[in-house]
Amino acid sequence: MKSLIITFLFISSISFAQTFPQSHEGIWKGELNIYTAQSDQPVQTLEMQLKIFPIDDKTWSWEIGYLIGDGDIRKYELKPVNSEKNEWQIDEKNGIVLFQMLLGNRLVGSFSIENSLIINSYEFNQDNILVEFYSTQLKSEDKTGKGTEDSPFVLNHKVGNYQKAVLKKQ
Repeated sequence: MKSLIITFLFISSISFAQTFPQSHEGIWKGELNIYTAQSDQPVQTLEMQLKIFPIDDKTWSWEIGYLIGDGDIRKYELKPVNSEKNEWQIDEKNGIVLFQMLLGNRLVGSFSIENSLIINSYEFNQDNILVEFYSTQLKSEDKTGKGTEDSPFVLNHKVGNYQKAVLKKQ
């Protein structure tokens, strides 16, 4: 039974990879909630949209819009790096390219900017895209463990904020 479940999950993951990103082309909108450790409620909520459309057979628009004030529209491009290994990139069109992995139905990446490490996740579901961002400090707060084989040193990094949006197709 266990091997049947694993086989099903593996096949599901392969079939999603074969239809991504075509399966989620379109305009997606929802509320982005930003959380910090200081509050259990969002400290900020704003409208977010993601537009995914083909530019050519190997490139898709990846336009992120934060719809607040005059708006903050980021016209990026999504491109496969190695389709067999589910490796992708988001090209910000300014010299910055963010490496992404397609893991199951999630496009996941991490990158650092200044003193923060950002981990992003786009989970592609049938009727929505769950967008999540975590921000941690690059500098570790403390080191635990004994430095042995049984208890290696572990560096802890504080999570500074968390962002979450559930985007629905328009």
